[in-house]
Amino acid sequence: MPKPKPKSKPVLNILVPVDCSEGSRAALQYASEFAQRLRARFDVLRVHSEASDSTDKVILSRRLVGKPQSLRDYLRGCSEKELRAFVAHTRGVRPRKVFVRVGSPAEEIASVARGYDLVVMGTHGRTGFSHAVLGSVAERVVRTCLRPVMTIRAGAGRHRKAQGTSRVLPAGAGRGRPRGRSRREK
Repeated sequence: MPKPKPKSKPVLNILVPVDCSEGSRAALQYASEFAQRLRARFDVLRVHSEASDSTDKVILSRRLVGKPQSLRDYLRGCSEKELRAFVAHTRGVRPRKVFVRVGSPAEEIASVARGYDLVVMGTHGRTGFSHAVLGSVAERVVRTCLRPVMTIRAGAGRHRKAQGTSRVLPAGAGRGRPRGRSRREK
């Protein structure tokens, strides 16, 4: 007797994590068009990396920022302003919500993604030494996220439109050994 196919859940809520780079702009535009086709909603997230725990103890003077506040709050406010400007300057994009979280980008994205049906994010497309040294937030999200992740790689070249290639990976696809030929088959 054939195994029944699992019913797929409709995509109604999409999370779009951005770092305000051109690669994330391409992902944001793609997610916006994709959400329109699916009649889904999307939210935009930016994760501000925290330098250290000591940032909360630093108080900025009123002269510098208008009112006394911690460095953490000041940096978060700057991140929110930059994110809102980034979204406003991305043509045709109207997210339901735009917000900032503080912490490790991959961990925060995976945590926030629990409340969404799909994550759409850009990738820089680094390979070789730069990938080994800098790592990839997108790769870590794919490995740890419990929701499907679609990665969009921005097209190369300044004069081309931001075209992307995409991959949709099922939740947890990056865990374990890669599929393909076994060691014995090689």
